[in-house]
Amino acid sequence: MFEIFRDTNEWNEKAIVGFIAFAIMVLVMVVDTVSGAIGKDLVINEFVYNSFVWVVLGSFGISGVEKFAKKDVPKMKGSPMQRNFGISSPKIPEGGTGRDDETGTYYHNGMAIKEGSTEAGYSAVEAKAAEELDSGRVNRAHRRHKRKSQKDRKPGQERRNRRKHTRTVKAKERAEELTAKRFGKTDNTGQEGYNEIIEEENRKRRERENEKNKPANPTIKASF
Repeated sequence: MFEIFRDTNEWNEKAIVGFIAFAIMVLVMVVDTVSGAIGKDLVINEFVYNSFVWVVLGSFGISGVEKFAKKDVPKMKGSPMQRNFGISSPKIPEGGTGRDDETGTYYHNGMAIKEGSTEAGYSAVEAKAAEELDSGRVNRAHRRHKRKSQKDRKPGQERRNRRKHTRTVKAKERAEELTAKRFGKTDNTGQEGYNEIIEEENRKRRERENEKNKPANPTIKASF
């Protein structure tokens, strides 16, 4: 339940507060009607009741305004080279599936695959790349996977950890499924923006591995 206090979550806190206040108002009216029918008056403080009215109006009003009057900030798609000079992403293998010799990245149906992904591990790079697809549903799925992954790392009982790990794996699979579907439906600019982020991360990963595997230079000691 404490997830609703986070800045990024799938809950609308204003709608929740408004619904609770509205439910209390309805309950008071029902009790007042029933008590009046049996000949007993229910004393209701007008100030308290009006406070609930303002809470309901404020919560639902603000929530409605945010939903229908939300302005999306225009996002510049693609890399600076692509936007300024028309240079597109490296060529994807014929058929859309396979490894490209130039980038060294593997593609599935034209979608770049991040190297080094684990069974359930959260990847901030994949989440960032998914933002290029401009889908709130996909972004929420990645945030949900992040929360599940953070809980999965916490120490606890073995049985409980296994359940958390299973939920994390399912959250990852769901995020990947929605991302792949959205990738197939988005325009070329969104696809290229996604692939560029994954390609860059794969390039940096290979550079780190090459640097790590590079033999150390032998130290020559001078003797006198």
